[in-house]
Amino acid sequence: MGIWLAAAAWGTVLQIGPVPAMEPTPEACRSGNATEDCAAIYERGYRITCFENGKPTFEGEAWLLRDRPDDPLPYVQLDGQPVEPLWQRYGACKLRREE
Repeated sequence: MGIWLAAAAWGTVLQIGPVPAMEPTPEACRSGNATEDCAAIYERGYRITCFENGKPTFEGEAWLLRDRPDDPLPYVQLDGQPVEPLWQRYGACKLRREE
């Protein structure tokens, strides 16, 4: 995720960092609002639980991005944000397949 800078005087927005992908979010796929073939982009059915001081403090859905074979953690949250920053924020997370 890049850093956003806004220049109010000129009304422009500049992003420093990688350009976000134009694929639909898992949330759009789940709600049926996506026009793309979501099954070709994502595999659903994963949960992520993160812990602080040994106690679960965050739990949510995670979707596998199918087109990222070289990515060591190719999962995103419902809003399309990667799950990797959750490890940095909470220190310990568990990713599991829903049954």
